[in-house]
Amino acid sequence: MLTPSDLLALPDFALGTLTVSPARRTVVGEAGERSLEPRFMQVLVLLARHRGEVVSRDMLLEQVWGVPVGDDSLNRAIAGVRKALAPDPAVRLETITRTGYRLSVEGDEAAETPPGTDRRTAIAGIGTAAVLALGGGAWWTLERRRANRAADLVGRADRILRDGRIEQVAEARSLLERAVADETRDPKAWGLLAYACRDLAEMAPPGEVTAMVERASMAARRALALDAAEPHARVALATLHPDFSHWVEVEDQLRAVLADDADQFYALNALSLLLQAVGRSSDSHAMRMRTFAMEPGSPAVNFKAALASWVTGDTREADRILDRALVTWPLHTGVWHARLLVFAFTGRTGAVLSMLDDTSSRPASAGPPVDQFWRPFMKALDSRAAADRIEARDTMLAFAGGSPSAATHAIMGLAMLDEIDAAYAVCDGLLLRRGPTVSSLWEQPEGPQINAQFWRRTMNLFTPPSRVLHRDPRWGELCEGIGLADYWRTRGIGPDARA
Repeated sequence: MLTPSDLLALPDFALGTLTVSPARRTVVGEAGERSLEPRFMQVLVLLARHRGEVVSRDMLLEQVWGVPVGDDSLNRAIAGVRKALAPDPAVRLETITRTGYRLSVEGDEAAETPPGTDRRTAIAGIGTAAVLALGGGAWWTLERRRANRAADLVGRADRILRDGRIEQVAEARSLLERAVADETRDPKAWGLLAYACRDLAEMAPPGEVTAMVERASMAARRALALDAAEPHARVALATLHPDFSHWVEVEDQLRAVLADDADQFYALNALSLLLQAVGRSSDSHAMRMRTFAMEPGSPAVNFKAALASWVTGDTREADRILDRALVTWPLHTGVWHARLLVFAFTGRTGAVLSMLDDTSSRPASAGPPVDQFWRPFMKALDSRAAADRIEARDTMLAFAGGSPSAATHAIMGLAMLDEIDAAYAVCDGLLLRRGPTVSSLWEQPEGPQINAQFWRRTMNLFTPPSRVLHRDPRWGELCEGIGLADYWRTRGIGPDARA
């Protein structure tokens, strides 16, 4: 993306008899000097970079505005650029119907280019004067630097997204916006930008969701226009909207990506999550362990691999992964909570209380509500006293009505306490949105703003503590109501026998 501040670093260049100064935002010719608004100059610079080529309206909107705007904004900018170029009739700005615009200068077609060099390469960049001023070798050096800088930005963003640190996704998006500004024709940069915006759409506050969804869609379209098989864009589009009740369609799209590249990390990560959501825990675990082998240094991959191992009955492996991960990333939210969860749902109450008591080694997200939720549950597990169980049940029901993430833990906790009616009440509220425990649409202000009712999850229904729910007559009704039964019928496969 080209920003107004980027203009300050660009050299002056010539268009026919006109001199364009991006830094001063002026166009100077025989008729005098004309000043341009920042957006107008950004449009002119982008057109000059692609001189002689058709530049689409979508590309101009992406690179100059970065967010969806009306056609009037672009039309006004084009009109301003035309007025600035008018003093030299040899400089032409053509409208290509239903496509975009092309900037050219009379005599360009006759210009000589070095043998073996295509014309686009010879005149790419800010303009012919930049090439002349810098010299051929210097220009190529500048282009290589831009390409290398973009590659570095993409690599850094990819690392952040693989690490799965929720609080850093916005940083990844910023890096990728800079990368696509440097390398507008890099499909991977656009694809990863789509994926980052997809993550931000899930985590954004209500007022920002629409813009993130639209930006993700726009970036994905740009990536696929450059490379129809670009995997990151395809994964982003497949998961841009929740898979809840749409598991078949999303699975088909993700498997199509993996058919082209069996080791595509983001597709494996998303498909593993989906397979756990439909009860195919063994298949999910196999994919999760593949991502673990690919990215052993990612905290998110570590704790997800550990949870997958626990779900499939390998608590020892889960402990091994989580103990090491907690030493390496003691304050990582996902790692810390996964360690607490496995301790809790394998009955190790003392270990849970030790983690809660050690306030110096708790992430910021593990505040007082975490204590208020888990301590009564641990007390009830230890004592099995009726009064303690009632207190834990009432606490979980209260939290389930205020936080979707707490509701998923409450379902497992209530099932483990044999509070089956209460567990199903929470299932109804979270998954069917009926009854007294319907969760709020958004997470609580102190946590990540995840639209969790929209992005409802069912992975917790197939964990060891929840399996008792499957023996209840209400299980079939629940699975029909949320579309799981439809998935199993379509695929001809049910949840794992263990579940």
